Amino acid sequence: METLLQRYLIEFLTGGVILLAAISVNIGLLAIVLGRRAQLEAWKSFAGRMGLRLERGGLLSAPRVVGEIKGRAFNMMAIGGSEDDPKRTRMEMSVANPHFARLTLERDGKLLRAVDRALHGESIKTGDAAFDDKITAHGDPPELAASALADSTLREQLTRLKGGARIKLVDKTLSFWGWGVERNVDTLTIAAETLSGLADRIDGWQPPPGWGVKRIDTRR
Repeated sequence: METLLQRYLIEFLTGGVILLAAISVNIGLLAIVLGRRAQLEAWKSFAGRMGLRLERGGLLSAPRVVGEIKGRAFNMMAIGGSEDDPKRTRMEMSVANPHFARLTLERDGKLLRAVDRALHGESIKTGDAAFDDKITAHGDPPELAASALADSTLREQLTRLKGGARIKLVDKTLSFWGWGVERNVDTLTIAAETLSGLADRIDGWQPPPGWGVKRIDTRR
């Protein structure tokens, strides 16, 4: 009798564990489906607002938003997702960058700014306390970075980015990264408009007379 009761008890507990595992898996799948649906709805709204198009993706491909903003190629997707590479939203915009400038802008906290200062030196200062307190800026040539950040509208847009946001100019690509899969349409719009405004300043910058000669001399 005792053996029979033990067997029934073991079967009951085993069945309960299997049921809980199945429920957990279903809840996880439901969360993924609902998350993807929310992402697609937000990205579709963003694409419509900016005159872009949403590529919905599939089982083996991720959603993307692609098109042009003011004649510049634009691409947005979610990247990462592993333990060592957390999810981020990335935007890329093509630029002419005729002077082969480099630029890095980060919306970070005081601790990260202290680390950045130790690694890369002082951030570019604009004299705008609200901006300088929130944004770490490094550029080469510094004259171009200073010229771009002289635009008060652009500075205001940069301060509205979420914490941890990063913008980087390398060669012909201006990129934005933000933590997580962003589903706020206004936040996505601010990031895209900030990239576009910054691209205008980069491509429209005119170096001062003698700038090229001085630049060659300083690199010898």
